[in-house]
Amino acid sequence: MRRNKSTIIFIMICLIGFSGPLCAQDNSDTDLFGEVIFEHKKIVVTASRVPEDYENVASSITIIDRETIEQRKSINVLDLLRTVPGIHVAQNGAFGQKASIFMRGTNPEHTLIMINGVRLNDPLDPSRAANISNLQVANIERIEILRGAHSVIYGADAIGGVINIITKKGEGPPVTTYRQEFGSYETFYEQIESRGKVGRISYAIGASRMDTDGISAANRRDGNDEEDGAEETTVSARVEVDITDILVVGGMVDYSSLLLDFDSGGGPGADNSNNRSRSEQTISNVYLEHQLTDDWFQRAEFGYMDITRRSNNFAAATFVGEVYRVNWQHNVDTDLEFFFLDSNLVVFGYDFENERGVSTGAPDNETTVHSFYIQD
Repeated sequence: MRRNKSTIIFIMICLIGFSGPLCAQDNSDTDLFGEVIFEHKKIVVTASRVPEDYENVASSITIIDRETIEQRKSINVLDLLRTVPGIHVAQNGAFGQKASIFMRGTNPEHTLIMINGVRLNDPLDPSRAANISNLQVANIERIEILRGAHSVIYGADAIGGVINIITKKGEGPPVTTYRQEFGSYETFYEQIESRGKVGRISYAIGASRMDTDGISAANRRDGNDEEDGAEETTVSARVEVDITDILVVGGMVDYSSLLLDFDSGGGPGADNSNNRSRSEQTISNVYLEHQLTDDWFQRAEFGYMDITRRSNNFAAATFVGEVYRVNWQHNVDTDLEFFFLDSNLVVFGYDFENERGVSTGAPDNETTVHSFYIQD
């Protein structure tokens, strides 16, 4: 009997001891390491193309906010995505080497990756998959990861899910920061940024640079001891102007340049000091947001992406891909009560996308897609 009493007391102590943390976690979700990934009451845009509370989103979604990014001390986006449930990241080598993202078991081309709504899928990649191995987190405010098929509002590229990377927006008094980091393998990282709001103009401008001698992707036991280094530079800017209380005009540009060494393979003799690759990527968009009435909002946007890759592993080759995109979206609140809803929001719009590809020794290719969408 005494043993039963001791057992009951032990169980009660455990319940009391753990009741605090369990209650505290009601407003947040954690990853496998117990770190907070996101908190409730967040505003989500990716799930339905309109801002809505996280609690009202029926889809499986994860938000990595700026606080989480700072806590994890990550330099590139891939390190953050590796901690997200349902995502597997496979990379061919060290920093800068091509990476593939598998979401919920689908192929890399079935995951749509965007920056501020601008699609990053490479038109010259054999599978049209996006490669974000060189994307740094310096000017990123948050990342919204939407798991599951969302082809209705995002097209066939979103069979596995959507990753929307949202850059910083200027707010508050102007402030400028600078930092440096040093690490093993002769790694050096520096970042400078300035952002704030002056009158009706908000801005966020930043630049970062990372150099590393890297490691050999090929096995050293096979005599491959040449280091595969990388040099990356990123410059980004975002400006928004409140023309009136109901009219906003803004734009964004993000440029990155990556120079890296790579091996010919993984076996003996795979090292080749002549294998070098340079890639440049420019992403930009301009948009207009207009609150026509209390119940009618519209957004018009023009986006552009350019990817240029040059390689000299076997012979000099150049690959250039371009994407032009126009979107015109309307959000209309019909004020009609529907079952338990106080109002009914209808979202409809038009998408235009033009992809062009030019590569050495191959004919030019071009694809144009017109699409209309509506959701209730």
